[in-house]
Amino acid sequence: MNFKELSRLICSALLAIISFMATASAEEIALTLVELQQADKLRIKIWIKPQENIIAGQQIDLQIEIATDSWFRGGTRIAPVEIEDAIVLQRETFAVNSTRFEDNKNWTVQLWTLVIYPQRSGIFEIPAISLKLSVADENNQPIIGGIDTELFSFSATIPEQMLDKSDWIATSRFHVDDSFNKSLDGLKPGDTVTRTISMSADNLPAMMLPGVNVDTTAGIATYPRPPRLEDKVNRGEYLAERSQEITYVFERQGEYQFPAQIYYWWNLQSQLMETIELKAYAFNIGGITTIDNSNTPTPLLTDQSMLGELIPLLKYTAMALLIAGIAGIAWRVAHKFRKGSANAEASQPSQPSDATLRKRLNKAVGQNDFETAIGILYLWLDNYGGEGFKGSIREQLTEINRADLSLAFGKIMRSIYKPEQSDCVDLKLFSTQFINELKRMDKLPVLTHLRAELKLN
Repeated sequence: MNFKELSRLICSALLAIISFMATASAEEIALTLVELQQADKLRIKIWIKPQENIIAGQQIDLQIEIATDSWFRGGTRIAPVEIEDAIVLQRETFAVNSTRFEDNKNWTVQLWTLVIYPQRSGIFEIPAISLKLSVADENNQPIIGGIDTELFSFSATIPEQMLDKSDWIATSRFHVDDSFNKSLDGLKPGDTVTRTISMSADNLPAMMLPGVNVDTTAGIATYPRPPRLEDKVNRGEYLAERSQEITYVFERQGEYQFPAQIYYWWNLQSQLMETIELKAYAFNIGGITTIDNSNTPTPLLTDQSMLGELIPLLKYTAMALLIAGIAGIAWRVAHKFRKGSANAEASQPSQPSDATLRKRLNKAVGQNDFETAIGILYLWLDNYGGEGFKGSIREQLTEINRADLSLAFGKIMRSIYKPEQSDCVDLKLFSTQFINELKRMDKLPVLTHLRAELKLN
């Protein structure tokens, strides 16, 4: 055997020894953690809170406790947990560390918490959860390896009152309210109103809060923005918040209504179904009032003695008002003749001219104030749009069969009220084309009549 063959043989032997030692070391580590657990030097516990009367959708705390009679030499990692028809989240990055004396031993303890949200009724199986540990041995050397928790199961139910409800939640606190961004008086075509609906709940993720009902009504363009979701933690208590803005553009005159919105939730403290109702609103372009079904009559004066005491005073008051009225009429008649009818007409408010409105429209577009520009465009259409304009740009474009302008107007409105869809806003060009189209439509009946006469002749 030459030197080269001898060298090759020695290298092969060394590689075999190294491979054998690595395999034996890995097996020893895996067995060491199991042996520690069997020797009651390592304890793994798993349980849930609450343990009974669990409602579908409520938060369940899954507790994993790891205890060693020595100490931890490194971080603990928990493998992702998947449970069918349930949402599982690990919201806490760190464990709660503590020590205790039990069974004549000092234990170092890590308590990990995962949260589970079952999405249906029935039995849920929690699979064995893989844990990666690093524990010190008797010689203060790290023992690193993996170990699994035991299998676990629980059941959840849906209360009978909630069986026919959809999009409900189970929590100990739920709050919903709404607000408008400005006064709701004096609305007119082209005006916009933004409604914000906000809600919050305890011990839920924001993604589980119910959605907002966005109603669509002919004559009102509706632009909901994507909801803002936020999860907060305060001393182990989770808070979910959801806020959504909806912009309404009033396209024509008329009476409208936003119906009431009802949200259902199961109160985990009282174990009862509760509802939250956002009141309905009735709109009349020119004002907005809350719908009130109460018909409480105005109290009338029924005490005969008090009425008798008031009669003389009422007589004197009526006499004084009559004299004052006669004097006022005489003064107004004389003043009218002195001032003349020309001054009375001059006191009437003047209507903005066509040129003035076009100038204001161009100025608003030039300043990128597109919301104001839309309002001015509607004002121009109401005053100078001709008999063919019915108060809604969308309906008018559909009627005159201008798909290109309909698409352009849709892009413009989305750009204004949904900034995340940043399309190019060319409101000035659209206004010019639409106004020219309206003028053409006003002349079209005359042209059609002339063509018919020529054809007959």
